[in-house]
Amino acid sequence: MAEPEPRVFPASAASPETARGDRTGPRSPERDPDSSAAVDEDAPGEANEGRARREKTAKKEKKSASNPKKKTSKTRKNTSKKRRRRAFRFTREGKMFLAVTFGVGLAAVNTGNNLLYLVLGLMLSLLLVSGTLSDVALWRAKVERVLPKRAQVGRPSVISLRLTNDKPVPAYAVEIEDLALDEDHADRRCFFLKVAARGEQTATYRRVPTRRGWLRFERMMLRTRYPFGLIEKGWPQRVPGELLVYPAVVPVDVRRILGGAEGLGTPDRRLGRGAEIDGLREHREGDEARSIHWRRSAALDRLVVREHTAEARARLTLLLDEARPSFDGFAESAGSAADEAVRSAGSAADEAVRSAGSAADEADAAAWDEAFEVAVSEAASLAHAALEAGAAVEVRTRRGASALVLPGSPADPIFRFLALLETIPSHDAPPLTAPRGSVVHRIAVSFGSAQSTSTSKSPSPSTSASASPSTSPSTSPSTSPSTSPSTSTSTSTSTSSSASSSSEAE
Repeated sequence: MAEPEPRVFPASAASPETARGDRTGPRSPERDPDSSAAVDEDAPGEANEGRARREKTAKKEKKSASNPKKKTSKTRKNTSKKRRRRAFRFTREGKMFLAVTFGVGLAAVNTGNNLLYLVLGLMLSLLLVSGTLSDVALWRAKVERVLPKRAQVGRPSVISLRLTNDKPVPAYAVEIEDLALDEDHADRRCFFLKVAARGEQTATYRRVPTRRGWLRFERMMLRTRYPFGLIEKGWPQRVPGELLVYPAVVPVDVRRILGGAEGLGTPDRRLGRGAEIDGLREHREGDEARSIHWRRSAALDRLVVREHTAEARARLTLLLDEARPSFDGFAESAGSAADEAVRSAGSAADEAVRSAGSAADEADAAAWDEAFEVAVSEAASLAHAALEAGAAVEVRTRRGASALVLPGSPADPIFRFLALLETIPSHDAPPLTAPRGSVVHRIAVSFGSAQSTSTSKSPSPSTSASASPSTSPSTSPSTSPSTSPSTSTSTSTSTSSSASSSSEAE
């Protein structure tokens, strides 16, 4: 079989220089797009590496843009790790031991004594073992807080802390510091000498609340100095919690307010006509037919009547004014009185007057807040004493009222209402109204302003009460400053039989 003859192209058709020039020359718009593949294959290696690097970067950017949640979760994990980083510090004994170790090291280097090197190595090993074992003591330790149902200002409340050890070795010498919101250190701490492996232990401490409202707990700090007391390790744990603190209750005489009100001195729960059902009993001669429980009577085949609990006849309504006045009057009056002096003295005197006015306003606001807390405590104390005396009690403010608590019932609804009570501005406060047919006792907040106390010394906080049976209007005016930080109260008895009192209450 004859071999095919090789094809020979003329020199003018396509020379190597011309072909190379076509590949490297500018691309014509009529060129086939498929020819770009051949051009890329013949490109230098550096251009290919740069193109591959750009493609890899574009893929990473596309992947990160398509999955932003993963990146956010990694950031949160890193932030949580930083927040939960264990604290480390040398104790006083540890600093002394470290100084002695440094001295032994210097002596060993200067003298070259092998015994000193041996002692230096032993002391450094103690530091290493102390740091390691303290980490082991806090490893896999969890804390839970058990709060009481209620707490009061000024009274110690028992709080329990439960430490759980989830590691297979015991935990020794763990100290727990329970920190509330905006607290850097706590006075009371719980100490656990030993918690068994896979076990738990409970300890309690007493906390005395200083203000009413929500006591919010934020975190706990676990500390240990195990085993030699040279290094203290701390590990914060976020354990949120809330405890409602009731106002302070002090002994008061409620008889001066109730006086000879009808219904006092009777048992807390007495039988009679009322809305509350106390139980069932057998039918007696003279019982009303409407009190018969027909369904139960048919089941027992004998007549059974309902036994009701009579309502308390004495009812005490406590009016508490929570309208907070504005404290910018002193600055305005001082500025207007010293207007001429300001113009003559210049900007320095103007600034001095303004600073004096703002300081007086802050002092007045602090004095009013203190007097208001005294008024809230007095309302809680009067409600508690009235319930023990056999009267039904409720607390009314400008924005609402608490539940009516009957004698013999716990005063928690009233205490909770007072614990969560907040002040409102006096310029947009609604009127303070009182119901009919009850003994009304009004508690008004009064305080001594800084302007009046600068000229005369004000007496100590006190509570003055004036009881007079009258038919005062049910709408109370806004609070006005007086000469001393005190709580002034007034008592009035309004009954439904008085026509004038009924019209004013309406």
